[in-house]
Amino acid sequence: MRRLSVISSLVLPLTLAAWLSPATAAGGHHPPAAAKDPSVAWGACPRLSEGAVPAGWQCGSLEVPLSWSAGGRQTVRLALARRPARGPGRKLGVIFGNPGGPGADGLGFTGLFQAVVGRAADRYDLVTWDPRGVGHSRPSLRCGPEERMEELYTHQSDTRADQGVREKVRTDQEAARLCRANAAALVANMSTMDTVRDLDRLRQALGRPKLDYIGFSYGTVIGAVYANRFPGSTGRMVLHGVVDSRLWFDDLPAFMHSDTVEGERTLRAALRACDDHPGDCAFAGGANRKFDRLTDRLRPAGARVPDARITWRRLVHDALVVSTPGTTARQAAEDLQAMYGALFHNRPYRQAQALPEMEVGLPPWGLPAPYRRDADGYSFNMYDSRNATLCLDFPAAPADPGWWLRQVRGAERASKVFGAFRVLDNAVCAGWPSRQPRGYTYTGPWNRGSAHPLIVNERWDNATPLAWARAMRAAMGPGARLVVNEGFGHGAVTRCSVGHVATYFLTGRRPADGTVCRGGHGSPFTDG
Repeated sequence: MRRLSVISSLVLPLTLAAWLSPATAAGGHHPPAAAKDPSVAWGACPRLSEGAVPAGWQCGSLEVPLSWSAGGRQTVRLALARRPARGPGRKLGVIFGNPGGPGADGLGFTGLFQAVVGRAADRYDLVTWDPRGVGHSRPSLRCGPEERMEELYTHQSDTRADQGVREKVRTDQEAARLCRANAAALVANMSTMDTVRDLDRLRQALGRPKLDYIGFSYGTVIGAVYANRFPGSTGRMVLHGVVDSRLWFDDLPAFMHSDTVEGERTLRAALRACDDHPGDCAFAGGANRKFDRLTDRLRPAGARVPDARITWRRLVHDALVVSTPGTTARQAAEDLQAMYGALFHNRPYRQAQALPEMEVGLPPWGLPAPYRRDADGYSFNMYDSRNATLCLDFPAAPADPGWWLRQVRGAERASKVFGAFRVLDNAVCAGWPSRQPRGYTYTGPWNRGSAHPLIVNERWDNATPLAWARAMRAAMGPGARLVVNEGFGHGAVTRCSVGHVATYFLTGRRPADGTVCRGGHGSPFTDG
């Protein structure tokens, strides 16, 4: 999905030469390419920080056209990684995997790819890639000078006031203008359909008659489009943490409204779980009621507070992450309780979790490691890439800040705390500079061909709600099956769901539609 990818990518500094000349990467010996994959020469991976590409993986690259729709001689080079099958028995093929985003890099996914497919990794090669413009693929998208992009992406607007909403839209429009000025050719060719065409070329390059695939979060959009754009080339497909592709491509206001409504539902479920686990959640004891009091107190623009660190922005931050299992949820609950005590019981406010080093406009929890991956120090490739893909995929978004203001205030009727965030998360698309040719973006139908996808989703997912998975289960036809992981998390796996995924890839057998897997995070405030 957009804000939270299934796996937190690691920092992967890599020189441009390493991918343009794979045979010399890290000084390693490169065996000749096998006959079945003539377009990819696999070899030793460059030395990457943090051990992000584990031992046993190989790296390579593949050139694809810059523009699939217009043709021409310009190309982009995709960075690839592969783990060959190692187990006993006949090799069954290749599982291609994408961790989401948009803008998440596949090379940061390698460390957990094997875990999410379970024992199927013994019989399949695992292949992942950095999508065009992303991470270590070249050219890497860079919308503007580092300093200016930081100013734009970290700009603070108080969206409780109408002027703040308009200011946020205008700031995002400046970021879009810089993308057009500095990377026009690349940003015009970073849609999901471009990535799907790349993926099909990769399938052909590796000699696979059909695509076996697992996608997480936004990676489920790639999978859904592929299954319907290339139904005859689709094999076994797993979609985990599912985006509603129907709304993504067809109805931006409905997409933002659904995102808001479902985010509020997940928040309320987390607060109920808080009361059910008072030993683990500091905000327990009428958590929903207390949260409403905090919202009502901080929502008015210019609300007076006893400590300047108690802000509306901080409340939104805590609301977003309080359903994220483990330490993050516990710290958010501690912070909510500290704010509540300061506002309503005259207690000193002791900040329970330090703010990120940069308070940014979106996402509110700061710019994590995935944004800092270019060898030259550019920090915003993931965010630039995310924006380019969203804005090419979405229906044309009005440039008028007044339209966005109306969307914000409408969304706030469904959720006071999430309305502005869920809408303005997409405001960079207001008058985005580059559009796809007519008919190039895929908008359905979603039940073409004979694909039988296995769809997996958490019951309480703050990025890709279960309602979206159910909608895509229905849209993809009677061949689709849904497995629900009981509990909280985004792209979280259980032993049960991993077992079903592995069995499906190994045998084609799937569980009954609507199967519920236990063993997940029944409460976000506990570690198991």
